[in-house]
Amino acid sequence: MTAELERLQKALASRYRVDRAVGRGGMATVYLAADQRHQRNVAIKVVRPDLAAVLGAERFLHEIRVTANLSHPHILPLYDSGVADGLLYYVMPFVVGESLRAKLNREGTIPLSEALAIAEDVADALSYGHRQGVVHRDVKPENVLLSEGHALVTDFGIAKAVSSASDEPLTRTGVAIGTPGYMSPEQAAGGTDVNQRTDVYSLACVIYEMLAGGVPSRWLSYEELEQGRFLRAPPAQRARLAELPDSVERALVSAMAIDPEKRFRTPNELFHALTAPTPPARRYSDTEAKDLLRRAASLEAAEPAATEDFSLTGIKRMAAEVDIPSRHVMAAADALEQPVAATTSRILGVPTGWQVSRTVAGVVPEREFPVLLDIVQETMGQSGVIQAALPGVFSWASAVGDEAKRAGGSAKVQVSPRSGRTKIMVSEDHTMTVAASVGVGLVMAGVLATFVGSTGAPPVILPALGLAGGGAVFFLRRSAKARRAKLRALLDRLTGHVVATGGPE
Repeated sequence: MTAELERLQKALASRYRVDRAVGRGGMATVYLAADQRHQRNVAIKVVRPDLAAVLGAERFLHEIRVTANLSHPHILPLYDSGVADGLLYYVMPFVVGESLRAKLNREGTIPLSEALAIAEDVADALSYGHRQGVVHRDVKPENVLLSEGHALVTDFGIAKAVSSASDEPLTRTGVAIGTPGYMSPEQAAGGTDVNQRTDVYSLACVIYEMLAGGVPSRWLSYEELEQGRFLRAPPAQRARLAELPDSVERALVSAMAIDPEKRFRTPNELFHALTAPTPPARRYSDTEAKDLLRRAASLEAAEPAATEDFSLTGIKRMAAEVDIPSRHVMAAADALEQPVAATTSRILGVPTGWQVSRTVAGVVPEREFPVLLDIVQETMGQSGVIQAALPGVFSWASAVGDEAKRAGGSAKVQVSPRSGRTKIMVSEDHTMTVAASVGVGLVMAGVLATFVGSTGAPPVILPALGLAGGGAVFFLRRSAKARRAKLRALLDRLTGHVVATGGPE
């Protein structure tokens, strides 16, 4: 038996029968006790002695009485409070069940329907408290209890009472108002004038953890806020988020905006955004469809439109019009072979290099790299060199440095993982070969012109140049076509092996 437990038992013997300690938090130790007057179990929370020493007990008890006036089915009420033998304490019901933290520790993530049910209870409790002028300030899984299929918010207003009752910075006692990982940016910056939007941020972090299996590790970027997506989430969390309705991710991103004014005004607004149905796509009758086509044809005839290039965001908006989720658009974009990116000689107008990539499902393990090397060497007919790369990335070049200069260029292959998928890129640069061919053509033209001139024939330098240039262009185009076919065959072989061996990341 600890000294504190013994003191508490003696000081409260006339009212409570204190049994044992059942938990410890950042601000208090929790004891299980029996309320002898009402014959019920209660939880007595004793404020840490070092923290109590810097609090004004009377001010703390005055502030905490505000919590006693909160009456809501999803807020754990305050039964009693006081000072006993120098111990500052408050009393709440003892809930038979578990905390959300315990559930997350056991299960990792929670199905969407269950997570939304928990979020609804917590959001309603927080919104009620805000209407009474009380901001929780420490919303986290530890302060959400689960009992009989419902969620209960505990320690409502305690953080505010502790902050208001202190005459000196609480950092000296090792106590922070708020919890890292769930704390809003303005709260983490030490702001004291926080409002209900701080609780909106913290609740969004709790919901994110229930669905994705962890809390966000950083503030969101402007790009993420614009797109309504957690672009830089860890791969495992990103994969779970992709399985959710788009409305859920967009709502959570908005709730975690760095600027409080850009968040939802209340927790209930956040919950409604999470569950907002996707507006149904407009359906047109046969007559309407024909009329639309006729009008569109008239507009196109009057003012022909240029071919459009769509951004991925634009494509997702178009897909939403026909009820296609954005995650399917993303998966299709990943799997789409990227168009050939070719460079062309300004002088001869022939290709001097090209690059093409393809992304497939699965991550090829490093043990398969020797097989990839065999495929590359066999297809290219040369050994080449393995280039230094990041772990898990296969990188090969046919030649580097001076050797590449002597060879007139270099082909390159890179196989790299990307968020549970593998990107295969094959490229070639033979600019030096083209330049050398131009030089050879000019020399041949000069020799031909000199020879013809020595015979006394009319000057033929321009026809000679044309003949040499035409021959060079024919040779280079034919050579480029053969090389491109070889490299595309290499891309196809590598793709086949990655698909056959690539497993989950």
